[in-house]
Amino acid sequence: ILENFVIDIAGCSRDWQPADMIEEIRGQALEELAGKTAIANYSGGVDSSVVCAILRDQIVGVTIDLGQLRFGEIDEIEQNAKYVGIHHHVITPPIEPFIAQFSNTIDAEVKRHIFAGGYIENTVQFGKSRGMKVAVDGSTRPDVIESGRTGADLIKSHHNMIEDGWEDFIRLRPIQHLFKPEVREFARILGLPPCISEREPSPGPGEYLR
Repeated sequence: ILENFVIDIAGCSRDWQPADMIEEIRGQALEELAGKTAIANYSGGVDSSVVCAILRDQIVGVTIDLGQLRFGEIDEIEQNAKYVGIHHHVITPPIEPFIAQFSNTIDAEVKRHIFAGGYIENTVQFGKSRGMKVAVDGSTRPDVIESGRTGADLIKSHHNMIEDGWEDFIRLRPIQHLFKPEVREFARILGLPPCISEREPSPGPGEYLR
């Protein structure tokens, strides 16, 4: 309806395309990176894949396997990383000590913070071992809203929105102003396959919550 009004009735011309925003995001992120290589947390999903595809030559992707992944998911993630064309590493720390931290709580918010602690600690250790000081992730607008970053009440914490533990790392969230349908459209424009552009959201720490 809006398109019909703007183009056909009001007679406006279309002088902007979603691809223009991709170039804007790339340009701004590259300016902030200033030639540095960044560590990018990679879930294999559409959000992290779009960010990694946009900044392909400036990032190293890492997947932190803390026992939260579904059966066979790591193979899917590694295949998607190849589609995106990034250097990718899977980090599998000792799992039993980490799992033990969940044994004394049934509180979902506490579990989210436990998961975030392991996620951040292992990401920072890997990044520091490579001399990296910038961390990139695929946080989107719902992550920002649900985490209470807009001034509204906290709905739930997102591990990718927690700042504690990152030491002196610079955090970049190039698509934090976008919603999922927009990110999926970006994935299609970037030529990523449907197994990425249409992929169901990763549960993150959801398996631990269950």
